[in-house]
Amino acid sequence: MKTRIIKTDIFCDETMLQLETQSRMIAVYLYCNKHIDITPIYKLPIGYIQLETGYDVSSIKLSLDKLQEVGIIQHMNYFWIKLCREDFGVLLYSGPNNENAIKKYMYSVPEDVKLYFKYESTDTTPHTTQGVARNKKSEIRNHNTSLQTSNTEYEVPSAEPEVSNSKSGVPSAQPEASSSQPELDTRTTKSRTKSSKQEVTPLLEMFDIFWADYPVKKGKPRSKTAWLKLKPSKKLLTTILLDLEKRIQNDRQWLDGYIQHPSTYLNQRVWEDEIIPPRRKNNFSKEELVDKNHFEKIKSIKID
Repeated sequence: MKTRIIKTDIFCDETMLQLETQSRMIAVYLYCNKHIDITPIYKLPIGYIQLETGYDVSSIKLSLDKLQEVGIIQHMNYFWIKLCREDFGVLLYSGPNNENAIKKYMYSVPEDVKLYFKYESTDTTPHTTQGVARNKKSEIRNHNTSLQTSNTEYEVPSAEPEVSNSKSGVPSAQPEASSSQPELDTRTTKSRTKSSKQEVTPLLEMFDIFWADYPVKKGKPRSKTAWLKLKPSKKLLTTILLDLEKRIQNDRQWLDGYIQHPSTYLNQRVWEDEIIPPRRKNNFSKEELVDKNHFEKIKSIKID
């Protein structure tokens, strides 16, 4: 469960008080909903706002435009949100762990989104303290190895007297060092590692697309395990995204708030199940439910 620190001044702010009730309620929702990540910039399709607030899409768009006009938020095509009022709550958390998490998250945000919101950072490459420690150990290990190699390279062997056999007077031959240990075939190991990386990387890239569009963000490790076990093709991923669109709009159970965890959705192959129509009609459009750029991104994924 995510936790956000929201200041109570948000309810008596002068700008907020000048807004109509729906815009005020949507403003509070935008600062404390479950889709917020660790930065003020996060993805929030307008279809999710409709499902979770009960307001219709057209009035939500008017409220988002109004909130952007008064400087409470910014939005990009009613799909990405940026929170602008630091006096409404804590938007960025300090500390090394949080800074690293922020870098990792912003690394995954599309460049056009960061440019639109004028996000600037000198370092957006994600890294971990464990990774830094491993790199340091590796550098020390390589340095020590190079020192040992350089020492033995120029070492002059000392001349040792030949030991003669007391009976025959013939110098006894020194036993040669055994070189019977088999050499490791590093080429086979490297090729296996390379092939496994080529297989897993596109799957994880497609999983990120699925995870970004699935309406419930729970049990990510279990969901990733189910995804790798399923090994879907690009065609199946497209089928799944289209099914998510239909269910968010038309599935009675989903509209009532009973949405399976993503791991359950994958393990039970829910996209093959029949969709039970809702008791009421919803006026959604495709671009309001899932990121339309994901369909083009699927085509660009290379799978050998």
